[in-house]
Amino acid sequence: MRRTATGGFDIAEAHTLDRLAALDDAERDALLLPTDALLSGLPELQLTASEELPFRQGQQIGRHGVVDGAYRAYAGGSFLGVATAIDGSVRAKRLVAAHPSARLCDSLES
Repeated sequence: MRRTATGGFDIAEAHTLDRLAALDDAERDALLLPTDALLSGLPELQLTASEELPFRQGQQIGRHGVVDGAYRAYAGGSFLGVATAIDGSVRAKRLVAAHPSARLCDSLES
């Protein structure tokens, strides 16, 4: 028995170690999938600019009308992490570390 697909990924999209070893760093980097690729089965939740910092700090955000469950959270086009919605509020469950040059860090320094 051989597994040829799992979690939305197919073996046809895989690369051998020999092929990867033959590539330079830039070519290998170009093959990397986005951070949120494994979470494509979760619905997307867009946060506003004013919600981003409280979300990153672990605070609850009021979001009436959002169905309870897990979401991929984004703000300003960037993936922030996984959010959980319960009873009209959203909170971070797992966050992706912000790069030091991110605008969020810039706003904290000013």
